Amino acid sequence: MTDRQLHEFRWSLQELLNESMTRIEEINSSLRQTYEFCADENERGSLENDKRRLLAQIERERQTIQEIYQALNRIDQGKYGICTACNRQINPSRLEIFPTAGFCIKCMQLMEHENRNRAWR
Repeated sequence: MTDRQLHEFRWSLQELLNESMTRIEEINSSLRQTYEFCADENERGSLENDKRRLLAQIERERQTIQEIYQALNRIDQGKYGICTACNRQINPSRLEIFPTAGFCIKCMQLMEHENRNRAWR
């Protein structure tokens, strides 16, 4: 992978990181809103469902942020674009779509297949 490609992937990852952090701030702002009056149990239940949904969104964003940091570490270590399972190069078109990818498509498919088989046992 060229220095220019690595620079572009780093920039893309930084942009994703900024977007995820902004989304978390927006969600936290929504969570901080207080609902002083709930007219009935249905309204209270609806607010609790909204809160659970927002907390799930935060968890997804945190997972994304963790994957971004891992990808940035791989860039720093000179391992970005190399599958962590088989040490083969990850197709650059896969990285353009999933810049946090740490596995080539073959290894990813193998892991997904193994996970599905475990789920059926």
